[in-house]
Amino acid sequence: MTQQFDLNGADAAIDAAPPAVALAIFDRAGVAHRLPVRARRLLELAAACYAAARREGDERVDRAGRDLALAAPLPGCDPEDQAVVASALAFQREKLRPGREPAFLWLGEKDQRRALRLAAILRVAAVLDSPASLALIEADEAGTTIVVGGERAAKLVRRAEARAGMWRDEIGPLTVRVAGPGEVADVEAASREDGQRDDAAAVLPSLVVGQPIGGEPVAEAARQMLRRFFDKLLSREEDVLKAEDAEDVHQMRVATRRLRASLQVVEGVYDHELIRRYRRGLRQIAQSLGAVRDGDVFLEHVAAYRDSLPASERALLERLVYAVTDERARARKALVDELGSRRYGKFKRRFAEFLTTRGAGALPPPELGVTERVRDFAGSAIWRRYELWRAYEVALPQATSEALHQARIAGKRLRYTLEFFADALGPDVEQALAPLVDLQENLGALQDGVAARAHVAALGLADDPGAQQYLAAREIERGDLLAALPDLWGQVDSAAYRRQLFEMIIGL
Repeated sequence: MTQQFDLNGADAAIDAAPPAVALAIFDRAGVAHRLPVRARRLLELAAACYAAARREGDERVDRAGRDLALAAPLPGCDPEDQAVVASALAFQREKLRPGREPAFLWLGEKDQRRALRLAAILRVAAVLDSPASLALIEADEAGTTIVVGGERAAKLVRRAEARAGMWRDEIGPLTVRVAGPGEVADVEAASREDGQRDDAAAVLPSLVVGQPIGGEPVAEAARQMLRRFFDKLLSREEDVLKAEDAEDVHQMRVATRRLRASLQVVEGVYDHELIRRYRRGLRQIAQSLGAVRDGDVFLEHVAAYRDSLPASERALLERLVYAVTDERARARKALVDELGSRRYGKFKRRFAEFLTTRGAGALPPPELGVTERVRDFAGSAIWRRYELWRAYEVALPQATSEALHQARIAGKRLRYTLEFFADALGPDVEQALAPLVDLQENLGALQDGVAARAHVAALGLADDPGAQQYLAAREIERGDLLAALPDLWGQVDSAAYRRQLFEMIIGL
């Protein structure tokens, strides 16, 4: 059976057009997409979120729309429905990779299929958003045809065609074409005879956008930031498995560190046992990533040192290079096994559910009858991290390698806390981060030297001449790093730096 519908009636404001067009496609292509009637409401919500995010001017409409869909309860939706809506929005991004989307990961197979088909409809509808266009939608068992009319028809067809791949993968054949001479008039006549018109001005949910910075409930603002860090972790997973670039391992490891540190920052906001469980799961993958990353860094440094030597001396380093390369290969295999394990898959699904379910794991507010906001929480969290870092100045003059390492960890926690609340703190946060990053690089290089000595010993090369020559060069490096440390430390330990932190906190 063939179904027809004239979209000429969708003459609402352009921002309301995506819901109007999306619902028209849903109604008239039901034979093709085979979604239940209940899914229509989910598509309407997704299209409304998409339009609201686009009005806000965010460059990443897919991510902004997804976060908007998860920011507040959606009318008539349970957590699974809300995750379906969020997934349909997330899949408006240019490259479709479902395994990277937290809202999608924990859904059952049936809901995942629903999310993909709704996303496919929205991808096409989102570019057919001109009130000046006419579209005839025909659907039967053989496929779907959308005919576009109006002055911009050719351009709209090209845009729709560029986004039609997902429809063809998830729903079936699709043809999008420009209306031929006289075809539009025929469509109008058919529509009048049919007597059916969709209500393009259907009441859409009230969506809160433009929330004052810092005024968000801390539990949900934190969940959004954690979700973005998790996005970064998932985005590197496929490339890490391909082993194409050491930078992918590095960035995935950084994402796990940020997630673990961020969970520690907000552990007073969520159930303690739940946070411990997620941090433990992240620690396991972080250890596997760390083993490979440490091998990459060590090998890169050894190779650079070898290449700096005269050609006649380079062979002396070959035994060390071989040992590190072999160890790194074994660490790489262990990492691949970990990423493919049931344990890791189960952790991802559970963590994704937590990150995309509003209210999950949140503790009651510290004061009866209030909702703790970002601005009520961030200041004390930042300042406490600064105090814990600054305490190491007592040990600095005669600091041991272990004390410097612990100071580096404290500095990382301060850095990650500032980054976690960066949106609320505003652009001045970059000025606070810059000297902290410089200090962290110095302390990191010092710790790399300590780790190199332990690494050489663990490889059984304590008596190897080449390894000892390399360690002697690192010892000279260490002296230079220690000489630079007091000035770098002083920049973060200064009254001016503390004033800068205070001003950002006061501005919340």
